[in-house]
Amino acid sequence: AGISSYKIYRSVDDNTYSFVGSSTSTTYIDAGLSQQEYYYYVKACDSTNNCSANSADVSLLPTGKFTEPANLTSEPKVSGVTTRRATIEWSTDRESDSKVALGTTSGKYSPSEVGSSDQTTSHSLDLDNLSAGTTYYYVVKWTDEDGNTGVSQEVSFSTAPAPGIKEVSTIKIGLNSAVIQFTSKDSTRAVVNFGRSESMGGAVEINTSLSESTYNLDLPGLDDGVKYYYRVTLMDNEGGDYPGDIYSFETPPRPRITDLRFQPIDDQPTSTQLVSWKTNVPTSSMVTYGITGSNGKDISDNSLTTEHEMTIKDLEDDKEYFLLAQSRDRDGNLAVSERQVFRTALDTRPPKISDITVETTIRGSGAEARGQIIVSWKTDEPSTSQVAYAEGSSVVIFNNKTAEDTSLATEHIVIISDLPTSRVYSIMPISRDRSQNTGEGENKTAIIGRSSDSVLTVVLNSLRKVFGF
Repeated sequence: AGISSYKIYRSVDDNTYSFVGSSTSTTYIDAGLSQQEYYYYVKACDSTNNCSANSADVSLLPTGKFTEPANLTSEPKVSGVTTRRATIEWSTDRESDSKVALGTTSGKYSPSEVGSSDQTTSHSLDLDNLSAGTTYYYVVKWTDEDGNTGVSQEVSFSTAPAPGIKEVSTIKIGLNSAVIQFTSKDSTRAVVNFGRSESMGGAVEINTSLSESTYNLDLPGLDDGVKYYYRVTLMDNEGGDYPGDIYSFETPPRPRITDLRFQPIDDQPTSTQLVSWKTNVPTSSMVTYGITGSNGKDISDNSLTTEHEMTIKDLEDDKEYFLLAQSRDRDGNLAVSERQVFRTALDTRPPKISDITVETTIRGSGAEARGQIIVSWKTDEPSTSQVAYAEGSSVVIFNNKTAEDTSLATEHIVIISDLPTSRVYSIMPISRDRSQNTGEGENKTAIIGRSSDSVLTVVLNSLRKVFGF
């Protein structure tokens, strides 16, 4: 085993020796001696107290005691100053121990001094656990082997400033994440703690520069519609931490669709459904629908609301349809309903006839003249065109009908030709939709007036009046 201590033995006659002390170093101070010659030898011992043979004898004569402390050969100076540490150095002209009395007010020092009992002429003491950005006042002290203590003049120094932070803000908030922005200086690392309460729980960190810089830090794994608290803590290059203020933000709620309903709208020209639903936040409206098995099509409304209604028109009768409601909020977050299925009813509603117009004309003159009735109308759904008519006004039973034009249209025109003149006719338009539901228009009256005489008839009648034949 290695040497752990030295045992020192002393004699006044170089014959009888006695143990006087031990030392863990290769020096030993033997104090309180008389002014006479002394003899010494040393044994080296290990940790189990196994000792060597005696060393060679030496003789020494005490030279006396110092009555004044050692003199300073270099004034105290500070080096290696950080936010929490500093080193104080000075020199004396002979060996003494080292102490520093430290305080934050001039002339007032902590009773707990930093010191080392090692006897040296080059003194160096490390100070730690200092506060950042603080001015410290200190004096150094040194005591020689005879108990003489020297004290320096007061000196001061300031620790490096604490890391600074400003402009802390939440620049982006999503359903499941947020971006925290801040500007820091004199820090080497930043930690953002966050959570649903002020006790936090989650943490993300980033290395930072000592120069003033701005950073963006993403907070992942958040839940929508929740208030979160966060705090930025800066670290200096000594590992010291500097917690900042507590801030908060709230993630937006994810859009959700509820109360999705759809119901047929009666008295429409084609099968029509009213689709309605609610959302928890203002969103747009879109419905995707189609016959089951098809790709479907969309109708949409970009206005933002929480109460949604959309009308689906022109559906085929007696068909199974699928339907999806979709809503997107101002940030682009999409909510989609579950797929719904419904079947349209059979069409039993006849087309509605409106805007009936009846015009009459006479073609030819005299005995050859014939009347013509032009009937036009509109329907609210594609349907055929036909006109029932009969002589007389307010006729209930129509004994004549035009040939049915089976092309489906919403604007209709039928011409009834070769009618006797000087007659009154009752007219009723008729339209059938693709499901053969028949709509009948309002009974209208048409008058075909008396035809005018031909030119020859006019000349002959004039001659009769003149010549009397």
